[in-house]
Order: sequence, then C-alpha cells, then structure tokens
Amino acid sequence: MEQGGSGYRIEIAPNNRAKCKGSLCGRSKILAGTVRFGTFVDSGRFQSWAWKHWGCVTPRMLKNIKNRLGEDDIVNSLDGITALSQEWIDKVVDAINEGHVSESDERESRKLGEKMNVNSQKLKTSSPPKVVRKNKRHHTTVKSVLSDSDLDAEFTDGSEAYEDD
Repeated sequence: MEQGGSGYRIEIAPNNRAKCKGSLCGRSKILAGTVRFGTFVDSGRFQSWAWKHWGCVTPRMLKNIKNRLGEDDIVNSLDGITALSQEWIDKVVDAINEGHVSESDERESRKLGEKMNVNSQKLKTSSPPKVVRKNKRHHTTVKSVLSDSDLDAEFTDGSEAYEDD
C-alpha cells in the first residue's frame, strides 16, 4: 500500500467526477470543493480510492480508522488532513474520537439523497410489461411478464399462409 499510506485519505474534492460509495446520499456525485473521505482499494489488477461524502462516513469506518491510526496522532497519520482548514481538522478528529460524524454533516448527505430521489423518480405505468415472441409458424405471442405459463398468453393472427413451391 505504498500510495495509500494509512489506507485512508481526506481532502477537498478537486472536481465533480467521483461518485459517493455511501448509501446515505443515494450514491450522488461528490461536488468540487466539498470534503470527501477516501479508502484505498487494491484489487490486484488496479489500485484506486473509494470516495464518500464526509457525512456518509459510517461509525464502523471511524472505529477502523481509530484502531489503525491510533488516538494519539491522528493529524499526522491521516493523509491529506493537514491541507484542510483548522475547523475541518477539529471536526474530523472529534468524529474519529467520538465514533460518529456530526448530525449536521449527516443531514447534508441526506439532503443530497433526497434531491437525487426526487429527480430520478420514474412515472409508473398502469399495465405490466409484456414480452412479444414469435413461434415457429410466425404467430406473434404476447405474454405478460407476470404470468407463469403459456396458457395465459394471447395469440394474434399475424401468420401468413405458406405458398407451396
């Protein structure tokens, strides 16, 4: 883990490309200028960071950070923390020591999730989807996806008579 150091990193997002891996925000994009928290991922084929909004960091993650880095010198052990403002450094250290992020940060992440849910709602259709198949004689079979057997299928007379050659 030469690039990852401790395996955890906190920083201000430089762009809008990363998506949050947390579920609190609905996996929305992490906007440029917001604080994000990363976990180093080494899959064998590639090495990367899995990013989350600061408000999406779970108590279990904070416990693992505390166990790996220790309580004494979090500021010098956590990658990227020294680039943050003193207010954010205090916030992060308090969260690691308490075992959870502040309620206001969680609320911000929930708001992002609510915005995403409102924007991505799809209109519900009144009828279930149907599957259309053709059998060997070119009859079109229209069958509800929800039906269990071919007995429920509706047949349409779309076949043409074969000409004898």
